Amino acid sequence: MDRLFSLPDIWESVTIAINRDCNIFCDFCPVKTDKKTLSPDKVREVTQLFSQLNPRWTVRAKIQGGEPLLHWGLLRLIIAECHQPNIQLVITTNGLLLDKEKISFLSRFRKRIELVISIDGQKWDLRRHSPLLRKTRVLKQAGLRGYCAFNITITPDFQPETIELFKILKYDGWTDFRFYPAFYTAWTDKELMQLRRTFSEIASLTDSAQFAKLHYAFDKKWLRLYFSRLSQLTRIPLVCDNLFVDNSGEIFVSAAFLLKYFQRWKQKDFSLCNVYNPGWQQKLLSYKSNPDMLFEKITKLDEIYKKSVDKKVRNINCRLLQEYTCFSETIADSVYRKAQKSRHSRVSSFA
Repeated sequence: MDRLFSLPDIWESVTIAINRDCNIFCDFCPVKTDKKTLSPDKVREVTQLFSQLNPRWTVRAKIQGGEPLLHWGLLRLIIAECHQPNIQLVITTNGLLLDKEKISFLSRFRKRIELVISIDGQKWDLRRHSPLLRKTRVLKQAGLRGYCAFNITITPDFQPETIELFKILKYDGWTDFRFYPAFYTAWTDKELMQLRRTFSEIASLTDSAQFAKLHYAFDKKWLRLYFSRLSQLTRIPLVCDNLFVDNSGEIFVSAAFLLKYFQRWKQKDFSLCNVYNPGWQQKLLSYKSNPDMLFEKITKLDEIYKKSVDKKVRNINCRLLQEYTCFSETIADSVYRKAQKSRHSRVSSFA
């Protein structure tokens, strides 16, 4: 793990699990579920702290579950009360519980919300696109097209359907997509070869898809790094390099502790503090001046991953990461070429 790129990011965004329960149970989902919820007051305190740490640029507070829409009243309070100008709430949902009333409410706060809809063949019937398209039509009518992204998980059984869905959403005017293979699940060699072809076809269709709000479009090195981190993938799949607030109030060095594989290690001196304890802000900030301690905790996560996850699953994850990395670099190079072409066109127009 590259310390240069990991430690600064810990203080630039935060992942908050307001709950862990879900309305569906995907076979490949590695999240440990339970019924606790985090209070809106504590979410507000966390976002206030992070907005003060980075007052000059936007801080991403990623609201996750489980399924956050299961606790709509709680989520409404969080959205209404987390109104610091430099905080962007990134709400990840499977979208099944979205309705006109919820979409109308979200649209009122669209300038400080990014809605991320997670799609795969176990959440949605990818052979029938009409239910999803009815939702996206309402999202567009509410003015959320520029504030909505799609996390599309490619599973072994639905690769052709995933490509078809991407084409339909693209044709419908959506541009912000993130694609991930289904980690922590069994893939055959044949399915892995098909995944390579699937990624290749998706990459060939990205002419008008932006695949993120790009900050490094004119620097190929940084652009590749950006795409590799965009997926929130480190050597431990689906793990991001920022602080994680659990639904119990515990704060950890990584969202790895959202996953079931890390549960038995939570009390092994990995918790930095608990938001329900007095003085938690001061205790958390004490780590800011002691990065070596944080880095030591982060590096131990690789050891836990190797101890907790079956070797066969780890080997498949490794192959999936390789395929994803090749896909990311292809996309990054394509964006870089387009950025260079755009730059030359602007220069020529002023000549």
